[in-house]
Amino acid sequence: MLCAKHLGARHVISTDGDEAVVDYLKENLLLNDLNDEKLLMAKTLWWGDELEGTWFEQACSSEPFDVVVGADITYDKVAISALVKTLRQLFQMRPGLLVIIAGVIRNAETFQAFQDECALSKFQFEEITFAAKPMREQTALFYAAAVPIKILSITSPG
Repeated sequence: MLCAKHLGARHVISTDGDEAVVDYLKENLLLNDLNDEKLLMAKTLWWGDELEGTWFEQACSSEPFDVVVGADITYDKVAISALVKTLRQLFQMRPGLLVIIAGVIRNAETFQAFQDECALSKFQFEEITFAAKPMREQTALFYAAAVPIKILSITSPG
């Protein structure tokens, strides 16, 4: 919603693997006056599933995208390989794609496992420095300053 409403994105697809969460996303879109599916839609996406021949491939063909943002999606070590498989498919569909993954580090080992999987897939990635401000200095888009936040910029294999 932030990308569509405040950052000038022309088309946004918000996804989750849980259909109930997707229903809540759709409800939030309506509550925020974002009910134009040409601008923003919410869909179910299961990491690791084949994207070819799905709604995702059709959406990619009709509205090609150049940036994927993943927020707080690296917390479950079991799901890392499926996430990276989906990223590989995305890079095959859109070789010039930029992927930004950001999340709070609840478990450094899990985030390291994600970075290791990215390296095995020969993704190019770099950490984006983010210096957290103390809560009293934050003015908008509040975030916890006590837990480290890591942000990776990832591109297709070079």
